[in-house]
Amino acid sequence: DVEALAQAQRRNLEALSAANRVALEGAQAVARRHMEILQSSMAEMTEAMKSLGGQETPQAKAAKQAEMLKGAYEKAVGNMKEVADLIQQSNAEAVGLLNRRFTEAMEEVKTLMAKGGETYNKVCAVCHQPNGQGLPPAFPALAGSKVVNAAVVDGEGHLIKDHHLDRVMNGKAGTAMQAFKNTLSDAEIASVVTYERNSFGNAMGDIIQPSQVKALR
Repeated sequence: DVEALAQAQRRNLEALSAANRVALEGAQAVARRHMEILQSSMAEMTEAMKSLGGQETPQAKAAKQAEMLKGAYEKAVGNMKEVADLIQQSNAEAVGLLNRRFTEAMEEVKTLMAKGGETYNKVCAVCHQPNGQGLPPAFPALAGSKVVNAAVVDGEGHLIKDHHLDRVMNGKAGTAMQAFKNTLSDAEIASVVTYERNSFGNAMGDIIQPSQVKALR
């Protein structure tokens, strides 16, 4: 129904907002850690310069400098790994949120298809047959149909005359195809058209919304 679809859209937006928030928080954490590393490095460099200003022999200074360079290199590698891990973690959390919402959305689509199947079996199958092969010529097949496998609205959102959704809503004069806009609800029309466009070997991959049907009445 319309409320269920509205709730699904709200959940989509909430998941996207949550993913963006996690990504932003992750970026802020990386920036903070960058600043901490920079401050720590500056402090360590200051201490290192002080330690090299003593009275040691040139050989001792060279050995100390080599040790300091080795330690600085190892610490830099560790810092880079830490920052990379922070970025990966925040990205993984954001992707995880979107993946969970995608899984939920797929379940919602399955529910919509199931409702469309129920309406089809109740209203359409007697003519177009349960397998969508129809009883030509009076009742044409929906499987592989050029009408079913075509756009239902034009680029401006207007109903395309004598195409799939138009035929279901308004019927086709001179044939056995009757109009259903006065006998089926917006949700029933949307779900059954979606079902027909994605069943019987048809794979349009689109979802007709009840709001579209309502606007086109």
